[in-house]
Amino acid sequence: MKHAVWKCLLVAPSIFSVSSCTAENPAAPANPSDPETTSPQYDRSTYPGMTWTEANPVDVNMSQAQIDQSMNYAFTPGRNTQSVLVIRHGVIVAERYATFPNNDENGEDQGTGERSKDSVATTWSTAKSIISAVLGIAVNQNFISSISESASIYLPSWVNTANNAVTIRHLLEMRSSLVVVDRPGWIYGSEAVAAGIGGDQLAYSLQRELVGPPGTTWYYSNEDSMLLGAIIENATGMHPFTYAHANLFSKIGMEVEWWLDTEGNVMTYCCIDATPRSLARFGLLFARNGKWGDEQIVPAQWVKDSTTPIPGVGFYGYQWWVSESANMYSSQGLHDNDIYIFPDKDLVILRNSYYEKLGDGSTVRTGKNRHYTLPPSSWDDFAFFQPIVLSTPSG
Repeated sequence: MKHAVWKCLLVAPSIFSVSSCTAENPAAPANPSDPETTSPQYDRSTYPGMTWTEANPVDVNMSQAQIDQSMNYAFTPGRNTQSVLVIRHGVIVAERYATFPNNDENGEDQGTGERSKDSVATTWSTAKSIISAVLGIAVNQNFISSISESASIYLPSWVNTANNAVTIRHLLEMRSSLVVVDRPGWIYGSEAVAAGIGGDQLAYSLQRELVGPPGTTWYYSNEDSMLLGAIIENATGMHPFTYAHANLFSKIGMEVEWWLDTEGNVMTYCCIDATPRSLARFGLLFARNGKWGDEQIVPAQWVKDSTTPIPGVGFYGYQWWVSESANMYSSQGLHDNDIYIFPDKDLVILRNSYYEKLGDGSTVRTGKNRHYTLPPSSWDDFAFFQPIVLSTPSG
């Protein structure tokens, strides 16, 4: 469920493609003459080091033609795709970036901007899947006894209130039955209206009312996800970003910036800025059941539980979108800033939209400091990734 934030000027990208056969970490290429019988030199034990290895699709039994079909779909003018990455068996097999007209938010021409592997993208709500993983780590480290316990244990303002009935699981599953009542504005805010309550997005998320029994109705809620950061902070005694960096990002080589509200609260429902290559590491981690090399970063059981559809809902887990019919799951952000994961194929596909970071360069969400992304004129997930998926064998 992706909600429009504001109407944006559409720009048509021209395409800049990075050859998939140039290796950052040189490796002997497989014999390209016989793609059906060539034994791949990469497998499920392959992980990136400080940098990613780039390989030909044939090296991992994939079709260049099918990848090109998906790329051409993504980079059709009007779809406003900034980048696409395809990862199989721990290596980059395809990567493409766009060159956009550099218009500001008022449509004024600022020249052109060529995107590359070093260009930053933003996650929007894909960050929800990341904070879910961080919470799973906290549970595994016994900072949280169970996600079935009341969230009020870690949210003191809810103690002895009706909200005491809401569990951590309810928040993870977006079944809290909590809504904002009679309050202007919204959590992210705008230039004209402060985010949350005077810039405090955590207070905005806490001050909601029950409209039904928790656990009975699914309702997409940024506020539910925002509370997960506060739970992690109160459970661990660490700022959520500090905890995430120590236990997740640094472990797998992710370099990120996570936006804050004016009170220093991490905006855990959205807003991680990173290169697509950095975000791909998170996708690969989940494709490998939470394992990175020899270390189990996210418990395998948490990966399974969080990517299993909620009974009675069928398409959502713990902050993940799930398609059992396609044997895949995904983290999805506004304007199709998405990570698609196909565990049985050891395949990860990322797509990011045009992104400009507006304001004074700060990652504190206030006033003109905000994200500016462009929606695709049209987008169909299956039309995008299906050519790649159908040509990729399991294993």
